[in-house]
Amino acid sequence: MSIGLTLATLRKARGMSLGDVERQTGINKGALSKFERGLEGLGRKNIERICSLFGTTSSVLYTVAETVENNPGLLDDSSKLQFMVKQLTQLIEQYLSASEDTRREIEALLVNADIKKDSAS
Repeated sequence: MSIGLTLATLRKARGMSLGDVERQTGINKGALSKFERGLEGLGRKNIERICSLFGTTSSVLYTVAETVENNPGLLDDSSKLQFMVKQLTQLIEQYLSASEDTRREIEALLVNADIKKDSAS
């Protein structure tokens, strides 16, 4: 449910109505409204359309939504939510455009962080 609320918060923060999103993505505003309220799913293709409109990826949107689920207060600060989306999108783009050596270093760091986290438990 938090993905719908996250999406609604991001949409409103950009000053967009449901009709604006419908005009720009072709997604029926009634279906979008139900999705934002957690009443219906929206489908992968439509999620991708919305993400494209917002200049991000579905991975970022789902990650931010998961963060919101753990910290619902983020929905009260749309500028912080938008900042998170922008920063995560930029980091992913940087990662994807990095050299193979840099990606291996990042992956090794992440693996080592998981190992340290597991051993600390």
